[in-house]
Amino acid sequence: MNVLLLADTNPRASIAILRTLFDNKNIKVYIALARMGFLNKLPFPKQYFIDAHKYESISEKKFIGSLINIALQIGEYFLMPTGEQLIRWVLNNKKKLHSVGVLTSLPELSVYKHLSDKSSFVTLCQTNGIPTPKDLPLNELLSKKFDHNFVVKPLLLYENHDDRLLSCPFIVDNSSSFNLLKEKNLEINKHFAQDYIGDHSVYYCVHYVHGEKNVFFSQRNLLQQPGGKSIVKAISFEIDSKLTDKIDAMMSTLNMHGVCMIELKYDRKTNQYYAIECNPRFWGPLQLAIDNGVNFPMSLLGFELVKPKTSNNIGYFWAGGIVQAFIYKFVYKSSIQRDRLSNLEHILFKDIWLRKDTIAYYLIEYLHIFYGGMKTILKSFIK
Repeated sequence: MNVLLLADTNPRASIAILRTLFDNKNIKVYIALARMGFLNKLPFPKQYFIDAHKYESISEKKFIGSLINIALQIGEYFLMPTGEQLIRWVLNNKKKLHSVGVLTSLPELSVYKHLSDKSSFVTLCQTNGIPTPKDLPLNELLSKKFDHNFVVKPLLLYENHDDRLLSCPFIVDNSSSFNLLKEKNLEINKHFAQDYIGDHSVYYCVHYVHGEKNVFFSQRNLLQQPGGKSIVKAISFEIDSKLTDKIDAMMSTLNMHGVCMIELKYDRKTNQYYAIECNPRFWGPLQLAIDNGVNFPMSLLGFELVKPKTSNNIGYFWAGGIVQAFIYKFVYKSSIQRDRLSNLEHILFKDIWLRKDTIAYYLIEYLHIFYGGMKTILKSFIK
């Protein structure tokens, strides 16, 4: 079986996939990158893949052409689901790609959009009895002084890079982030606001096969970058089955097919979890699930798995993400999200890059993140 991984769309998820597929000698893995430079290839050790190919992402037409060209070179292959916009392009051209041997395990495009677009996901949850944060009037919030923590989200994914359109949620948790948001002069009718829940976040990760839950894993996020960005530290966690049963029932009605991650946030005032967003593709800290015995990539490829025996004693950590978190704190004027959970002495936290296979990238990533962060900060001063 040939597998293609668009490795640079989510490097941390990609290295986790590469590590686990390497153990199966019946799988031949290829990677594809938008850029073929030394630093672009460095996170992905050569022993894990047969060859590296280049793909074009400047437009849907060029991207689909890249996937077809790769199929002509290596034959039929299974495409791993990473990259938000790229997956949408794949689903737009599913029949065409399948005819040339590009195989996927993804939901229908309409289902993917329903789950991935922020506004439709909220509506979907509310319809299925899954709590979501309180909706707030964005225009009213921006017309007065800051007095309430809230988050602003784009209604859907916007392809154009207009400064007045958000590409991801924007958290307002102090007067500085509030002023920064006002400076953006957002197109109000293309965004919506919700109450910001500041307590801990959890992920409910599932592989569904035509609406039926196949394998699942949940985690509690201990450290997250400002602005709701990447997870830096996490542990395995058990979510109340009453809530996950509701999510599974919703996915069943959608005939969800493939992997997805649902983020939920806990509010200690109401003692319940609220659905925040859904990513119907592989998520950044995927390594945590794999380290604890839940092999999502192999499940997605159709391999029969013995019922996962989760160890629960291995934690996830990304050291470079801490450096990036402090840079984002300056850029987004928002706080680093911490869950100060105690009694973690039994947890062995393993860094995503500080391992024998990726030690070189672990050392270089610090410099790469720092350099990129300084460029961003300097640009903000110039503006």
